[in-house]
Amino acid sequence: MGAITNFARFYALLKKMPGADKQLLVYQHTHGRTDSLRELTSAEYRALCDDMERATGYDEVRRALREER
Repeated sequence: MGAITNFARFYALLKKMPGADKQLLVYQHTHGRTDSLRELTSAEYRALCDDMERATGYDEVRRALREER
């Protein structure tokens, strides 16, 4: 998979986390490798967004919507 060019999922979740610091979140999820979204691997980006969904409770919303279908 190529470089990530659309960070909409990340920014939508970041809005749901008042006071969260973008660079710190990235830095923590890459274990200090980078604080830049553009330098994330696809796997790191997915894991970061999945963790953010859990932190905001959005994962429960997604699960409920899937079950509703």
